[in-house]
Amino acid sequence: MTDQLLLVSRIAFLVLVYLVFVRVARAVMVEVRAETSGGSDRLSPAEVPVAKNVGSRSATAPNRPSSTSAHSSTSTITGRRLTVRTPAHLAGSSFALDAEVTIGRAPGCAVSIDNAKISKLHARVFESDGRWVIADLGSTNGTTVNGELCGTPVRLNPGDLIGIGEAVLEFE
Repeated sequence: MTDQLLLVSRIAFLVLVYLVFVRVARAVMVEVRAETSGGSDRLSPAEVPVAKNVGSRSATAPNRPSSTSAHSSTSTITGRRLTVRTPAHLAGSSFALDAEVTIGRAPGCAVSIDNAKISKLHARVFESDGRWVIADLGSTNGTTVNGELCGTPVRLNPGDLIGIGEAVLEFE
């Protein structure tokens, strides 16, 4: 009986090691693909379809006054911005929205947040037909708006809370 239990334990351990290996290999492939694709992850606003039913969604979070930090800049075109709510060490940081803003952990992103659950190029916010839209860039952990996972680009309303990894940003 102990030999059979030992055999089952070994098989279970090997299956667990295999699953971990597959997960790590997938994460590495996603990151390598993002690095080697150059600028191909960045689509123009005209190339990204906007789901028709998301414009009617109402904002579930109230507007809050924004506090600025050394990272903020002023937008003269639209006045819209993203304000970090969490993590605590970045809370209150505010980023003006220009024509297009990328969010991720890469240093080249307009909104760069160093967190293991955030992809190098995680999401982008851009203006389309006079409305601001967020699109996930194939991130590993996804992007949420007001707690709902974004499978397609989503129109943003003032007060919307954007979840990127463990970070929460408010669209103002």
